[in-house]
Amino acid sequence: MHTIIIHGAQVTGDPRPPKYGRAAELWGCTRCNVRYWGGKLTDWDRWVDVHPLVKTKDFPGIPERRPEAWRWYCAQDGRRPIYLQAPEQHKTQQALALERFQMVPGATRFPIDAIRAAFPTRERWGEAPGPTKMFYSQVGMMLAFALVEGADTIVLNGIGQPRGVNHQHLHRDIGYWMGVARGLGVDVVVDGSSSFLQPTYLYAYDRHHFDELAAMRAQDGEEREDEMRARLQQEMRRGRQMRPQRPTL
Repeated sequence: MHTIIIHGAQVTGDPRPPKYGRAAELWGCTRCNVRYWGGKLTDWDRWVDVHPLVKTKDFPGIPERRPEAWRWYCAQDGRRPIYLQAPEQHKTQQALALERFQMVPGATRFPIDAIRAAFPTRERWGEAPGPTKMFYSQVGMMLAFALVEGADTIVLNGIGQPRGVNHQHLHRDIGYWMGVARGLGVDVVVDGSSSFLQPTYLYAYDRHHFDELAAMRAQDGEEREDEMRARLQQEMRRGRQMRPQRPTL
């Protein structure tokens, strides 16, 4: 039996409870050790942070974005793998990416190409299947990686903590990969509260979630209103800057 626990937030006293057996692998996500455990979670097998090591157009680099997590990575003893984005897969600053990669004891290239190739996907009729890109979050990649590694049980521990609608939207691939895993006969269980648990009711037969939809729409409306207000203010400032000078007589 090969059990892999993907650990995010701290929701249980022990992210590797005895019920899963001590042979279960514990995989940690990005900054969860320093954020929830003060860096004192030592009973882990693999760590994963696939974000860019250097600045890109939409990410400042792991050391800049999560300096405490980066210091923790660099302080490890190298006996266990810490999966990072391969330096050669960075589109810019590959030399700096390599330098930073080599700073982390146990740094291991995350096998994204092998993972993508393991799940060929065709979305449009007549197209040839190609390596999947169905990833919106790192946890989705970790779920696919666990399948490639031959897991027959995957535990989501502290994954999908209740947050805003936007956060759930940006992690929507987790449900997809849970479905892929279950379709392959892999047991996927959830520890702690999570937005990826099954509903407590059967949709349309027991109830319709009008109340949840109303709350989501209200939140979305507030966020859209704030966004529109900020955009309007920006356009007004730009308009003042572009206003032609009044001619002097």
